[in-house]
Amino acid sequence: MIAVLKAKRLWLFPLLLVFAATIIVTILLLCTGSAPEEAQSASPTAETQTEPVSEAVSATEETIAYSSHVAYMQGTDSFFMPDRLLTREETAVLLFRLFDGDTSPADGMDDFLPDEPILREDFFAAICKASAQELPDELLQEDAPYCAFALRNGWFYSDADSDFVSRGEAAHILNRVTGRTPDRDTLLRETPLFFVDVSPFCPYYSDIMEATVGHEFLADGNTERWNAEGLIYEVPACGLHRQDGIAYYIQEDGTLYTTPGLSEIPVGTIYVVDESGMIYADNQMHMTPDGVIFCRRSGTILKGASLNGYIFDESGYYTSGNESIDAYIEQMIAVVTTDSMTQEEMLRACYDYIFYSIDYQSNNNHPPRGADPSTWAEENMLRLMERGKGNCYCYASEMYYLARRLGYSGVTAVSGKFAVRRSDHAWTEITIDGIPYIVDPEADSKCNPAPGMFFLARYDGTQYTFEK
Repeated sequence: MIAVLKAKRLWLFPLLLVFAATIIVTILLLCTGSAPEEAQSASPTAETQTEPVSEAVSATEETIAYSSHVAYMQGTDSFFMPDRLLTREETAVLLFRLFDGDTSPADGMDDFLPDEPILREDFFAAICKASAQELPDELLQEDAPYCAFALRNGWFYSDADSDFVSRGEAAHILNRVTGRTPDRDTLLRETPLFFVDVSPFCPYYSDIMEATVGHEFLADGNTERWNAEGLIYEVPACGLHRQDGIAYYIQEDGTLYTTPGLSEIPVGTIYVVDESGMIYADNQMHMTPDGVIFCRRSGTILKGASLNGYIFDESGYYTSGNESIDAYIEQMIAVVTTDSMTQEEMLRACYDYIFYSIDYQSNNNHPPRGADPSTWAEENMLRLMERGKGNCYCYASEMYYLARRLGYSGVTAVSGKFAVRRSDHAWTEITIDGIPYIVDPEADSKCNPAPGMFFLARYDGTQYTFEK
């Protein structure tokens, strides 16, 4: 009996262990609230955690189907030259790139003349030929039917009054013709600098970017949304970039310097004309709101030096060398001219003022023959300022100082025999493009009831020709 009981205990012991294990597992399941298989899937390895994220990113990338536009216009040495007129040869090349035709758009141009600027009417005619567009019958009777067709289709601005097309406007027109719409928002946000002469202030900035920069984009209705991260471009090097008498300054951070006025840079002083960043680099004198400066071909201005008889102070502004004369001339210019006038209009306004304001007074204060004009001009100018009247030498002196202050180079006071005067006389000459011109309000006042005959009179090397 005892042996039987011992045998049953041995059999019950493992059964009790199994029962206890079952109770423990049940308690654990009740605490976690999931089945064993679910519990196992809730504790994945690091590898299985990253796979769904990777698949999601891949799926997102696959849903973005970018289109692309290739560049069809180019610049040269960091310059695009947006204001230069488009030539006939350039037109043929651009239309070939855009339309890939079997025949050249130049085939319909009589006497091709590749380097000549293309007329606006010829430009639109070439576009219609390359894109196989025919004019409606009602436009064929127009004086400029292709321009009328382009205007009807919104290819160019209605206020365009030039007979020719600039490179910047060509980009605008060709984008309209081909349905390319630049993403101006992205361009202004990213402000990439592709060309030193095309800043966001350029009226055709975004159109030029569309034409010259290959890019990926998403179509968004009638506009494009560029892939900004896909833009690849080379920033122009730091320093002055010069071409055809103008320059631009790229700063160390790769941005274009655009603050108008005189500025100091590592290589000297520059004069920035306006917000476009343009700098004169043409070896010429230029008027600024604060005075006349001389811009060297390097792009920097002349300071504290003399050149061809013109004196420039330490700040770079022209001076007569006499503070009293400078102050008098500045006051006269401020009274008789406006900022909207051209240089020649300012000169004419000063000429008319002298004609009416100076009372002629004869005197024998003639300089000796061979005297330095700058010396007798100063003496007679001071005499005129003191008395308000004077002879031909006083007239010539005042005109001499005014013309120089207005930025004319090649201005000199002259004394000697004059074509319409037998006695000694004095007048002012201005050389423009190698041709000397007479400016003589004193002789004019004795010959005419109104000024004008002796204003920029032409000298052909033998005699003077006076034309109103």
